Amino acid sequence: MFPKPRKGSGVEQKRQKKRGFDEYRALVNRFVLAADLYICQHCGRPAAHAHHVFGRGRNVLSWRESPESRLSLCNVCHDAYHARGTLSREELIEDLKTAVSKRRIDFEEWCLRYEASILG
Repeated sequence: MFPKPRKGSGVEQKRQKKRGFDEYRALVNRFVLAADLYICQHCGRPAAHAHHVFGRGRNVLSWRESPESRLSLCNVCHDAYHARGTLSREELIEDLKTAVSKRRIDFEEWCLRYEASILG
């Protein structure tokens, strides 16, 4: 077995940073789905994914992870995009613009409400 990293070591700091990043990503996913009312913003079916419209190639991690760069999609539309089939990036960008303009609550306000609902 590998030795446990010392507190304050670079390895432990990276783990804590990743854990915080994963929690943030999960929170953004929940927000996007809730803000889009769990409806696919392309076809109207029930949504299952908070899809990154802008991928890793954009080289702007903070924008990629922001709620304004994500779109709720159903499994069918999500698979169609990733299979490079019937759904193009240009269509997703147009859907994203429409979805963001329809969202009635901003991310910070939603986070406060979400935290209050958890804490009771």
